[in-house]
This record gives sequence, C-alpha cells and structure tokens, in this order.
Amino acid sequence: MYYPIFVSGDRVRCGVVGGGTVAERKVRTLLETGAKVRVISPKLTPALVRMAARREFEWHKAKYKSVFLGGLDLVFGATNDPAVNARIFRDALRRRLLVNIVDDPEHCSFIVPATCRKGNIQVAVSTGGGAPMIAGKIRSDILGVLGGAYPPLVAWLKSHRDAIKALPGPRKRLFWEKMKKLDVHRITAVAAKILAEAKAPP
Repeated sequence: MYYPIFVSGDRVRCGVVGGGTVAERKVRTLLETGAKVRVISPKLTPALVRMAARREFEWHKAKYKSVFLGGLDLVFGATNDPAVNARIFRDALRRRLLVNIVDDPEHCSFIVPATCRKGNIQVAVSTGGGAPMIAGKIRSDILGVLGGAYPPLVAWLKSHRDAIKALPGPRKRLFWEKMKKLDVHRITAVAAKILAEAKAPP
C-alpha cells in the first residue's frame, strides 16, 4: 500500500542515475517543479548535454558511486544495468533516502503516479505499480472530465482565498455548500455573486 503525497519540488534535492531517454524525462519533470537535480552518468542524451551546459542541473560525468547520493532527498535509478540499479536501491535505503528504480516496483520505496494537470489542478493516478498503462488510460479519462471549466474556477478561488477564509464559520460553510451545488460550467461566473452575498452585512 502506498501513501499518496505531493512534494514541493523547490524544497527537495533529487538525484537521477543514468543519462538516457528515461533519465531525460525524469530530469525535465523534476526541473519543472523547481527541484534541484543532480545527474550521475558518464554519458547523456544530446538534450541533457545542452541542459548541463546551461547549468540547469548538476552533472557528475562518472560511473555511479554511493558517494554521489550525499545531500540528496530522493533518487531515481534509470540505468540499463540491473546490477547498478540494485546497488542504487541498497545504497539509498542505507542512507534513508526515498528511491525509485524505474520500471522495477520491487526496488522502489516510492512510485511515480500517472498525472494530469490543467491550470492549478493536478490529479495523480496509481495502480500500485501493477498496471501503469491502465493508470495512463484513467488519466486520459480524467482529463476529459476536467474539461475547461474547473481550472478557471480554481484560479478564481485561489485569488479570493483570503476573503473566503475571513468569512465567519457559518457563512463560510454556506458559501461552500452553494458552490458545490452549482453547475461547473456556470460556477465561476456565479461564484463572485455568492462571495459578495456571504460578505454582506447581515
């Protein structure tokens, strides 16, 4: 059983062991979150070489050694050598680091779910490592359900968060009850009116 959690990327230091296309995808995704990334690999894809030249991540141009795990919070093993991946897993556990060996759930202390994002909304789907392709299908289905209405709503609520939090308890509950009952396609347009009513003097 896995405990779902969203990690603040700009507060973690991540390692990626490997320099192929899989490692490249991991590095790009981590950098998008603002994470500090360390890559350990003698060779990199051409795209990663260009990114390293721009100092987008820290590159150790060397074969894997456990010393490279120092100072990290989590690490991805993305090499094509099972023996090296096994060493990464053992070394990470000894250092009490979160570790993910790509495509090898038995050697992971965490797994990466299929995710979809629209605006401020991010949804993660996992099958516990048992059927990643099905997780991807569910992700696609969720994207269809989200449509274009929810992201503007979430953005509006975020921009008015302080005003909503400042409402007295009963008014705040009534506000959310009314919001939940609205048609999502009308909800953003009507939300401002509901908030104004909630803030009005009794």
